[in-house]
Amino acid sequence: MAYTVNYSVIPLTHADGHVGDLIARIVDRVEQSGLDYRLTAMGTQIEGSIDEIFDVIRECERIVEADSDRFYTVLTMDYQKNATGNLAHKVESVEEHLGRSVTK
Repeated sequence: MAYTVNYSVIPLTHADGHVGDLIARIVDRVEQSGLDYRLTAMGTQIEGSIDEIFDVIRECERIVEADSDRFYTVLTMDYQKNATGNLAHKVESVEEHLGRSVTK
């Protein structure tokens, strides 16, 4: 597992204008993948192999397609050879430099 991604999808058309139910289905699918992930207010961070990550994102995009005629996807990726646990390690590094916890 060498990839850490931040995945955000923004439905531009949705039946009632509220997207919480749609995002919940996406997060549920990410969770079912078994990959390590973190939900944030602005996206979902996922860690795994590139194939695993793209497979789950492809499935999430299909979930959105079923309820939205148009949506915008943002994906940023960080590759680090032979790295695992970066979702936790990156935060721990900042906390170590600060000398305190930043998670709530």
